[in-house]
Amino acid sequence: EAVDIWHFVMSEALRIYKTEELGDIESLAEAITKQGSYRDFTGEVISEHGDHYDEIEKTEEFMRSLFCKEPIEILIDKFFVVARISGLSLDTLYTLYIGKNILNQFRQKHGYKDGSYIKIWNGMEDNVIMQEILEKSSEISPDTLYSKLEEAYPKG
Repeated sequence: EAVDIWHFVMSEALRIYKTEELGDIESLAEAITKQGSYRDFTGEVISEHGDHYDEIEKTEEFMRSLFCKEPIEILIDKFFVVARISGLSLDTLYTLYIGKNILNQFRQKHGYKDGSYIKIWNGMEDNVIMQEILEKSSEISPDTLYSKLEEAYPKG
């Protein structure tokens, strides 16, 4: 779910940077890497959650940032805090983000908009299939992932 949220956060950040003429994608990337939580996120993954009230508070802060329309950089900063306490690493977020983009392209080309797309493949949601493919090959290219999705997609 965090990867889906990141997809929407990035889409919104790109939209804001373009419409408000804040800069190009490189400017956005530079702003992201300046966030304190980004630097923390590039470090050790938190595997023991500990205080669930702290996790809830950090998630609520992220949501407040979203609904109160704080600057996108603050939203991104708070997202990285939530992602880190969720146990995500930066590498995993990146891999799943790219995977999700490829899956979305795959869905569009296989009838997602007209309702003919099959989301459950042999009893598993397509997101799960995509993750399993990525887990089997950490160095998979986007084109190869797309091909593997094509192979796994139910025929007929």
